[in-house]
Amino acid sequence: MINFFKKYNKKSVSKKAILKKNFIPFDLGKMLRIGNNKDGGYLVSKNGINNCKFLLSLGVGFNWSFEKKFMQLKNSEDRLVICYDNSISKEILREYSAKNFFRIFYKPSFKAIQRSLKYLDFKKLFDSKKAIHIKKNIDSEKSDSTETLNNIFQNLENNNLLKVDIEGSEYKILDQIINNFNKMSVLIIEFHNLSDKKNKEKFEFFFEKISDSFYLSHLHMNNANGIALDNFPDTIELTFEKKYILNNIPKRKIESFPLNNLDFPNSKNTNDYNLVFE
Repeated sequence: MINFFKKYNKKSVSKKAILKKNFIPFDLGKMLRIGNNKDGGYLVSKNGINNCKFLLSLGVGFNWSFEKKFMQLKNSEDRLVICYDNSISKEILREYSAKNFFRIFYKPSFKAIQRSLKYLDFKKLFDSKKAIHIKKNIDSEKSDSTETLNNIFQNLENNNLLKVDIEGSEYKILDQIINNFNKMSVLIIEFHNLSDKKNKEKFEFFFEKISDSFYLSHLHMNNANGIALDNFPDTIELTFEKKYILNNIPKRKIESFPLNNLDFPNSKNTNDYNLVFE
């Protein structure tokens, strides 16, 4: 009984993070959630996704629901997605799914069933002509296990959606992202460990730089990592959309964040943080 009330109180406490008013997103029209209602889903405007012809995804892990949904929305026979992630492969997922398959017999659960199918789901997606997974990370320099963003974009046309969720390594490639703004229509990026002063400085510089040519259309705090000493989110997801997509200058949103029925907690163990703009 005591443990129940502890868990109940933890989830029902209202928590908030504080951001400056220049982080209030712009109203770019109807927002869509691309991906599932877990850590792998992100928001982008309908107009923004319509203007993207191709998805370059950095960081996949065990959740590729965003990539699958993008392919469904585009409904094209052409290649639509390239993913880079050195932490995942068919071999890793085959072993992962096999372990969970045998777990069904001695410790059955819905999660074990889902996880036992991960390998087949991954294989179905990335064995198709529409998507490819490359077992490399993105870094500042090219090597046997890494690739650079500059090299990748040299072989891509314009109107790309770039999704970046690489667990803190985003700071290494911010200059390359800036170098290739002209190739992007939408950028979705998650910034980690903003409690670190150097990371926060790089983040603020990048935000100022991208605001010249992109509108911030959405932001969502990752509730798993809490807030920094200044009450700013330690980890935050941001969606930027190219200004030229719109014919008029949009207004800032007046909605409360997180958005009902669109935003969902990254961690189910605690509620989302309310975002306050001051």
